[in-house]
Amino acid sequence: MSAGFFQGISEQALERALKYLNDYQYPHNAPLALSVDDTKLLPTYRPYYVGSTNKWYLLGNPGEPLEVPTSDPSIIENHINSTRESLATKVRLWVLQIPLPRVPPLILAVMPLVSSTDTATLANFEQKLLHILLGSEKSLCIVSLGSDGSILEHDACQALTRHGFAESLEYAIPHPDATQCQPIRIPLMQMYGQYIVATQDPKHGRKTCWNNLFSGTRLLVLGNHITSYEEVQHMAGEKDTPFASFLEFCITRHGKTNVALPVYLFVFGELIDAYKNRHIPHIDRIKMVLCMHFFKSIWKCFLQGAGYPENRYFISSAADDIIDILIHRLIGLIYIYCDHLERLFPLLPWMHGSEANEHVFGLLRLLVTDFTMLDVLRLIPKLNVRLMAACRAKNVKVDFQHTAAGYSHTYFDADEIPLGILSEFPSDHDIASAASTAFDKANTLWDLLGYYYSYTQGKPSTLASLSPPLAPVHEVEEDTDNAAYHESDR
Repeated sequence: MSAGFFQGISEQALERALKYLNDYQYPHNAPLALSVDDTKLLPTYRPYYVGSTNKWYLLGNPGEPLEVPTSDPSIIENHINSTRESLATKVRLWVLQIPLPRVPPLILAVMPLVSSTDTATLANFEQKLLHILLGSEKSLCIVSLGSDGSILEHDACQALTRHGFAESLEYAIPHPDATQCQPIRIPLMQMYGQYIVATQDPKHGRKTCWNNLFSGTRLLVLGNHITSYEEVQHMAGEKDTPFASFLEFCITRHGKTNVALPVYLFVFGELIDAYKNRHIPHIDRIKMVLCMHFFKSIWKCFLQGAGYPENRYFISSAADDIIDILIHRLIGLIYIYCDHLERLFPLLPWMHGSEANEHVFGLLRLLVTDFTMLDVLRLIPKLNVRLMAACRAKNVKVDFQHTAAGYSHTYFDADEIPLGILSEFPSDHDIASAASTAFDKANTLWDLLGYYYSYTQGKPSTLASLSPPLAPVHEVEEDTDNAAYHESDR
């Protein structure tokens, strides 16, 4: 198929990866980021001739392409008629990334799927590809497996451990309140001797945080204050509302009456900035994500003590899980770069996610709005050229009026990146100290919200000044419709 690129997962993936490393003279024992994501596909069959095999194939069905028997074409005609209802509606894309500035990602493998593809099938795909990339004599040093925030993707990664393909390991960070609280567990996976974190894309995480604030299905209660979409909408209508300095605007205009929104934006914004900031040391990133960890834990203690059920006044369980993954996996990456690489490499955390996949999907839709599986394979060479051009371009602005613009892709931005600072990693003592600093910061934020966090005989206590619940509370079913990023949103 186009430029020798075949549909499905095969040894070709390793060949392409090794050529990619050689082209950029990148060491085979250096860290790599692997990511996977799905997008919509036009469900239709298309024939395609492969000169190297002198055979015709039928593209558009889930899984591997169908070989067309030249002796009796009626066989394939009967197959088409009987399988029209089960055509592939999505394409799954795996991308490999050298996590350094100005290096374009590599389209590694593609596979058409049906929308009803289950966790076990996705896990089998990941296992097959990782076996090829990690289990050969020329194995790669993959340190992260990135995906979006969907529950299905998370379960597929977890299945690698459940089925015994990957071994589960963990680091432990002492909790500052060690007498009452358990250590913070940082999970890792080990496959073929390689340590890997299954992370999620921080921009998907940012979207999840916004959805929880804007959806209206829950009233987020933080101490003596609440925050909701209505508050943001009200400020957006005010005169001279600055978009770039919205947090400062929240504090100066409304911080005296309601600090919930600026605090919410601050802690969740720092979680994303811990991945996206190009210039801060890794110890600061750890402080930022651990502050989010402690802030969320104290939030749950407050709700429990004040009598607010989490399924009405807290973020959704899906968002809760995504945030935990973002916290733990960033610290896990730092541990891997510090302890489990053969040589020192800078860690650029913003390059460990699925943004490159989104970039490929956006470019595909710019070329063909509704693409078939055949279009995907034929466009691979053009996509490679465009990815290379995008990584080398500077000061490119995204046209958000274009329906295929997608995200503002920034993973390849590389102006004045301090690689020296990004090559410095904290010791265990430094991380424990950072945890203490983050814990104090989270408590300070809750002081502003009117809640003093403490433990009395193992139970959280609250200030007597806290207001009672806003209204009689009733148990409701968990709502996750607006919590996480869904495929249907694309």
